[in-house]
Amino acid sequence: MEIGEQFCQSDSSILQEAMRRQSVVYFRSYHNGRLDELKMFLENETWQRCP
Repeated sequence: MEIGEQFCQSDSSILQEAMRRQSVVYFRSYHNGRLDELKMFLENETWQRCP
């Protein structure tokens, strides 16, 4: 992005905002997927009581 700013003399705020939004969507999706996977493992695990 810095090279683009130097080359075009623009802060590329539209591009930065689009990338920020896509990153948020990706990380939320990734996080939710990992939570679902963790939930599945915890539900299917054989648990034993500790003395």
